[in-house]
Amino acid sequence: MSLKNILDDDKKLDRIARVSFNSVDKDGSGLIELRELELVMKSIASDLRLAAPSKQDIKEVFDMLDEDKSGNISYVEFKFLIKCVLESLSI
Repeated sequence: MSLKNILDDDKKLDRIARVSFNSVDKDGSGLIELRELELVMKSIASDLRLAAPSKQDIKEVFDMLDEDKSGNISYVEFKFLIKCVLESLSI
């Protein structure tokens, strides 16, 4: 399955985004809180052997994703992130 196939098929994109969202939403609340984003960002940095992101870096990413300024990242906001990441990888 190519990235283009995923990006062209909203059902495929939705499945990938949902699995990713659920893996970040550790408490199952249906929302991603700042602490959950912090854990995943630090884990990814560690896996890639990169320096851990600072609290400021994490807060900036969180604020960028929290478009409605609710204090949480909704599934819709997270799905947009996944789509952007996949688009950047398909270039």
